[in-house]
Amino acid sequence: MLRIFFLFSLLLCTVVCTGQKPVAQLPLTYIDTTFNLPTGVTWAAHTSTDLSNALKSSVPGDTIVLDAGVTYRGNFTLPAKANPNSKWIYIVSSKLSNLPAPGNRVSPANAANMPKIVAATGNYVFNVGAGANHYRLVGLEITSPAASITELIASGANIGKPMPDSITVDRCYLHGSDTTDVRRAVDLNASNYAVIDSYISNIHQAGNDSQAVGGWYTPGPIKIVNSHLEAASENIMFGGAGGLNNPWVPSDIEIRNNHIFKPLTWVAKSYPNGSEMVIKNLLELKSARRVLIDHNVLENIWPSAQSGYAFQLTPRPNQSGLLAVVDDVTITNNVLKNVSSGFDILESDTNCLPANGCTNPGELKRVVIANNLIMLGDTTQLQYNRGGAGGFLLLPGYQHAPLSDVVLQHNTIVPPPNLGYCKSSFYIDVGGTAPFTNVYSRTKNVWILDNVGCRQINGEAGWVGQFPYVLTDFLGDPPPPAGRLQGNVFYQATGDVAYPLPARNVVSRTMTFASDYSLTSPDWKAKTSDGKQVGVDASKLPGSLTTPPVVVTSITVSPTDATTIVNGTVQFYAMAFYSDGSKQMVTSSATWASVSGPNTLQAAAITAGGLATGKYPWGSHGNGVLWRPYCLNQVDRPGAVMNRLELGFCTFP
Repeated sequence: MLRIFFLFSLLLCTVVCTGQKPVAQLPLTYIDTTFNLPTGVTWAAHTSTDLSNALKSSVPGDTIVLDAGVTYRGNFTLPAKANPNSKWIYIVSSKLSNLPAPGNRVSPANAANMPKIVAATGNYVFNVGAGANHYRLVGLEITSPAASITELIASGANIGKPMPDSITVDRCYLHGSDTTDVRRAVDLNASNYAVIDSYISNIHQAGNDSQAVGGWYTPGPIKIVNSHLEAASENIMFGGAGGLNNPWVPSDIEIRNNHIFKPLTWVAKSYPNGSEMVIKNLLELKSARRVLIDHNVLENIWPSAQSGYAFQLTPRPNQSGLLAVVDDVTITNNVLKNVSSGFDILESDTNCLPANGCTNPGELKRVVIANNLIMLGDTTQLQYNRGGAGGFLLLPGYQHAPLSDVVLQHNTIVPPPNLGYCKSSFYIDVGGTAPFTNVYSRTKNVWILDNVGCRQINGEAGWVGQFPYVLTDFLGDPPPPAGRLQGNVFYQATGDVAYPLPARNVVSRTMTFASDYSLTSPDWKAKTSDGKQVGVDASKLPGSLTTPPVVVTSITVSPTDATTIVNGTVQFYAMAFYSDGSKQMVTSSATWASVSGPNTLQAAAITAGGLATGKYPWGSHGNGVLWRPYCLNQVDRPGAVMNRLELGFCTFP
């Protein structure tokens, strides 16, 4: 009897003393986007007028076919129609069979097999009318020749009007241009809205926020799957508009298998404060509930108009409506590439003030972030040196309530390749200045488990372990915090003190990664909370959603320092720096006693794989190395992705 009582007490303490590990509720509804061409009347629309007439006259169950290669100009509305049997109207390309099959993403290379629909004025190309339902756009190129357009696909959703429903954008190419501003590609304000297998690019607007896809006046569900999404401000955003009386919280959102991307050519256009490009984040939730974000690649974000986070989870009732929350969010198996910072997590709306009529600051609860690879960008890149270089920023309850019910587990934070360490891996922003005399936990039921961090946990209160109160201040509720902080490996940067942590955590002076970013040293598997390898499980990450390779066959190098190498020999080189930390050098086959004019280095061997040592390793000769970067490209190599390519020349006596 005593033994049973002891076991019961132990189990009770596990729940009461350590807390119950939060579980985020997944979407209740997933949209079925199976392609099923209607069998009703087929409307052949050869002109813009034909398209307008077909949209007016077609009935649910019909198909409207547009001629590939033909341009249709206008502002076209998808009207509401009586549809008691929930039949679809498909609007498709005449060369649909030449496009990738359902379930496969299109690209700009497929545009020749698409009709092009362009706006006549600057408001929209397509507008989904109030109450419109069951329209599917398939294999269309949608753009605008105007200098500026508000939305490519707009929505008529509004208070007091019927909600649009069941809209699918399938294998479409939506884009602006370098000289065409587009505020938003797809307005998701409808129920049962899906964007699948599509390619959205060049979405930006000078002086304004812009999104590839965004919604705020929608009950959901929403599906964003297997698409390329490119926009300046927030590639994907939910919430952020609608006013205090907005009755909807976007809910049941599925975001999977996408490439969420900002071109690095936009960095200079956003410098210093977004004069041409308003750059903010890659994915932002200001109002959302039951969200699954899984198996995506999020690539390139830098400080500009904001600090530059891949993810920003910040409830904003002041903008999104008094019902706004960020609850039940699951973020798993994603790759964050070349990001200034990973996650910004805020407990409630710091801008919700009674003077503004905002009486409910909202909340963020039941957020699970697990098995994500966070690859911080080289801080020598333009703009990347303006801040950031951190994995997680946690903004807990010094405004309204504690940051509650968050799980951060099996994430790996890879430091900037030029540094080998990061500014912070987990930064707890509690406000104020240490040391604190009023010690209390700024969070409630926050779990940090089995992660690989590029630095120890820190914040305004100091480093965890530096002072007795820091761990309590950061993670003390419920006590003791040790059960919610375990299984982690943190890097000890040069000059840092290895402060004591709860058992089953380690601070290490060395970290060795395999090519898949699994941690090979130190071996910490036996110390994790679940017995699995610490950090990310690369087998669950997307492996093919990367930037298309630029294969370098030859590069012309014209040295400007030729006078410095007279009386020495010179050998040209290309040095490839890969994301797994390896380098590869390819040198020219010939040397010159002096140099005049351009010389061509054949650099095809860079794609061959393996780390070349070369006869003259780069940077090892006392006579000095003269080099300057000529090119920033990515080149595929088996087992690694190239971060950058440097070209130059070496001199030897």
